Amino acid sequence: MPTLASMNRSACTILHSKARSELARYTGCGVGATTALVTFSPPTDPQACDSLRSRIADVLVPSVFDYTVTQAFHLLQHDDAASRAGSLSKSYEAVRFQESSDPTAAEPRDLWIILVEFAESPSAPFAKHRQIVGPVIVEQLRMQPGVGDIEWQVYKLVCTMSS
Repeated sequence: MPTLASMNRSACTILHSKARSELARYTGCGVGATTALVTFSPPTDPQACDSLRSRIADVLVPSVFDYTVTQAFHLLQHDDAASRAGSLSKSYEAVRFQESSDPTAAEPRDLWIILVEFAESPSAPFAKHRQIVGPVIVEQLRMQPGVGDIEWQVYKLVCTMSS
């Protein structure tokens, strides 16, 4: 793991997940070409978090699936305890763990993660993820009260393995 560039480990709880219905028969296998990773801090108020989760599921997810290249959408909540479990083993030496805490804060900062899988290469000349990640996902998150620290990145599949 330390040999992977910018290795970052984050165990999560699934808050919402959706895949294209036509992909259902391929559960447990399959290959996408691009993954978008969006991290952000949700509102601190529990009711606002529930409202945000509902808005993401009811409004954002359908708008992302309007694009046929979208294969799956996952809303996750970072779990510090689960992420650090086993981190003292030799295989985790030099691995940087996803931090959801501000060391100067009295309580840990919550961290939510959106993963979107696309069926196209990020280098395709007319790749649709460029129209989805920033303009749709990130902009809708910016408009939500209490959402902050939004960061995003797009990753290309470089290898695949099968059993």
